[in-house]
Amino acid sequence: MRGILNDLERRPKWFVVALAFALAVLTGYLHRITANEIAFYLFYLVPVGLAAWYGGLASGCFLSVICSLLWFAADDASRPPWIYSFVSYWNALVGLDLFLVVSCMFSALRESRLRQEQLAQFVVHDLRTPLTNMMVGIDSLRELRSSTVSDLEQDVMAIVKSSGSRMEMLINALLDLSRLEAGKMPVNLERIRASELIEAAAQSVELAAQQHAVHLEQCLEEETLAVRADRELALRVLVNLLSNGMKYSPRGSCLTVRAAAQEGGSVAFTVADQGPGIPKEWTEKVFDKFSQVEARKAGAPVGSGLGLSFCRLAVEAQGGRICLTSEPGQGTEVTFTLPAA
Repeated sequence: MRGILNDLERRPKWFVVALAFALAVLTGYLHRITANEIAFYLFYLVPVGLAAWYGGLASGCFLSVICSLLWFAADDASRPPWIYSFVSYWNALVGLDLFLVVSCMFSALRESRLRQEQLAQFVVHDLRTPLTNMMVGIDSLRELRSSTVSDLEQDVMAIVKSSGSRMEMLINALLDLSRLEAGKMPVNLERIRASELIEAAAQSVELAAQQHAVHLEQCLEEETLAVRADRELALRVLVNLLSNGMKYSPRGSCLTVRAAAQEGGSVAFTVADQGPGIPKEWTEKVFDKFSQVEARKAGAPVGSGLGLSFCRLAVEAQGGRICLTSEPGQGTEVTFTLPAA
């Protein structure tokens, strides 16, 4: 169901309104042939709600009028001869009032949600500039090799650098999440060797691995293995998965990233940790937006609520799929596929 709603988000306005109109006509036809034996009143709310949510108030009002006319036609056709015709008119007017109220509510909720998302985007975007300045300052300090900079200070700056990189990754994920959901994220597909992606991702999390005392192991089936993907998106997916796995890996454990060819012309990348694992009921839900909030309340070891959602959308935008397998106490494996080059 969620996938259908996300697909409607990417569709043009006229398509959703046309779909709502077709659903209204179908509902009116079923209403008429059943001769009021079945209560179809609530079914009219589906096309009205679709039009108002995705098309706006004007589209919702248009479908409200259409549905009230269809309601009147079906009601009048099945009206017994001893009931006056004004009853059908009255029922249609009551239905029209109901549909208009629903249209106003749906369109207002949609507008409020869009304003909240825009405000969040503005705030997060403004956070990027000071964070970038901080990262540049830390890089400049780390380049100082004079005697005035002790090893302890270098270690502190390395921790700040790692934390800043994590913040930057979360900000980029939040900014890109809405664009991926709307299908507006540019995806530049090119031929990339799987070894390049794995090595680049391992270098990005190398410092964090040292801090967590986690051994990072790379496994590649073939050196010539290549995928057709967006370099930046694919790398960010791997870094997200490695960072998430490292966060819950015990000290001294091993975090494995591997790539192998799959049947059907795809390459599977797998990130496996030796952490506490995730309960089976959460293995599918963790990819939903903000579902990790509920998972943490239930005691499941999950991330920020954005990383895995971003990974799922980014992988699907490149023509791949992602899944998670886990057993409590036995670690977690996240596997995603990309088309082979």
